[in-house]
Amino acid sequence: MVEVDGVAFSSHLAERRVSERMAEACARVLGGRGSPPHRARGGLGRPPSRRQPGGVGALRQRLRPGGRPRRGSEAIGRSVAAQLLEDLATGAAVDRHLADMLVIFAALARGRSCYRAPSASEHLRTNLWLAERLGARVALEGTRASIEGIGLVRR
Repeated sequence: MVEVDGVAFSSHLAERRVSERMAEACARVLGGRGSPPHRARGGLGRPPSRRQPGGVGALRQRLRPGGRPRRGSEAIGRSVAAQLLEDLATGAAVDRHLADMLVIFAALARGRSCYRAPSASEHLRTNLWLAERLGARVALEGTRASIEGIGLVRR
């Protein structure tokens, strides 16, 4: 049997009940298959410390003693292969996972890095947002990412 639990928290959004609403929505989707996410306001119970309003939620699953995974190795292998074929069919330079992981390295490097991703995923968009906060200039046109790095040098 799989046990699911998690956490939902927000900063500067208590009056809109963002943490509670995220947790309730997760519980509805899980349909009673786990514990509802714990709700905490302002970042795991601390006063809001972030400058901007926002929220985050995370779920985890654990096998209970005597439990078995629900997906077998073959199912995982088929899923991974199907995702790779989907990504290759797009003509992208990288797969969906590498597309978002490359952003931080390109942001820290000197010069411009450009590549085409299979899709403009939320992970890719989030990492581009983070790269901008580091001082990199970024652009996303369709699925083509362009990152002008900051040229970080180790001293």
